[in-house]
Amino acid sequence: MICSRGTSLQELDEKLHYVVQKAHGKRRASNGLIHLRIVLEPDQQQSVFTIKPEALHSPPDVTIDITAELERLKAIKKLLHNATTKWRLRQTLEGYRDGPTSVAFSPDSTVLASGSHDNTVRLWDVETGQLRQTLEGHSHGVTSVTFSPDSTVLASGSNDKTVRLWDVETGQLRQILEGHNDWVTSVTFSLDSTVLASGSHDNTVRLWDVETGQLRQTLKGHSHGVTSVTFSPDSTVLTSGSRDKTVRLWDVETGQLRQTLKGHSDWVISVTFSPDSTVLASGSSDETVRLWDVETGQLRQTLKGHSDWVISVTFSPDSTVLASGSSDETVRLWDVETGQLRQTLEGHSDWVTSVTFSPDSTVLTSGSYDNTVRLWDVAMDGEV
Repeated sequence: MICSRGTSLQELDEKLHYVVQKAHGKRRASNGLIHLRIVLEPDQQQSVFTIKPEALHSPPDVTIDITAELERLKAIKKLLHNATTKWRLRQTLEGYRDGPTSVAFSPDSTVLASGSHDNTVRLWDVETGQLRQTLEGHSHGVTSVTFSPDSTVLASGSNDKTVRLWDVETGQLRQILEGHNDWVTSVTFSLDSTVLASGSHDNTVRLWDVETGQLRQTLKGHSHGVTSVTFSPDSTVLTSGSRDKTVRLWDVETGQLRQTLKGHSDWVISVTFSPDSTVLASGSSDETVRLWDVETGQLRQTLKGHSDWVISVTFSPDSTVLASGSSDETVRLWDVETGQLRQTLEGHSDWVTSVTFSPDSTVLTSGSYDNTVRLWDVAMDGEV
């Protein structure tokens, strides 16, 4: 059976049902249907994939299990989709004097912010790839950038130990948040845009009032530098990753430590929640990504494949795909449900330091020490 890359799911259904009926008669098959072997063979001339059913020997008196058949069809569709759908490079943004360390999309997906070791924050037009603005003021490298959910403020953390809040519309500096006594490594906003969290190599997480710039709370507990912080989608929980090899979950209202997740054998460099709030991902210098159950704190899966540090992890907006950036110069795309590697994006010539999806799910962006930011076209599950 020949299925092109443009084959619709309905057409695939019809063709697979035809295969089953031809192999077993119109309404009968054995439990041997599970042995239907799917062989994906790229035909270089036709750019198609061939699905071959093996001969099945079944007794004539066994009826098809429709429910099981449908489940197998779903698995086949997913296999075909993952085999034929590739994410392609859309654009490369250049012009950095020193490598980008962090990338973030505006909530409406029209602007991309990138922080860099050249002490600047750059704002790019996502559609055209043109540089819109360069924000200057930090005295050392920028380590983290993030937009407020209400799109009014951009925050940047820096090795100069400060957090700066910028007016998104004008590019003007609104406030400088001071208090950390070592590098600020990560910044993130609460859902309602009223609280900013910052993590630092001073081993603390600080919560700031965005409107006043006042420090609301300092979270202590990590024994080594904090590398990454992020709020849960409902902003009731804050998670932090650290060089002490742990992930910690904090109650935002009380500041109390709720849970400590252990398992990584080296620094935890990046943490993020899935948008559906069920999974927490952590990337580590032990070259793995770990997926944790948010409710129980139990380890669900360990994703292995990178050959060097995992520096950044991010979920797709529909929570089905996890992207990981690594110092092995690649971006890897993982199926969250199965833990299987879907694709490896290659092209960077130095460490990939940051990856993030656009909120509208159309673009994945990666920043790298090769002084570029790359935008990749996203192909999600509905686009077979």
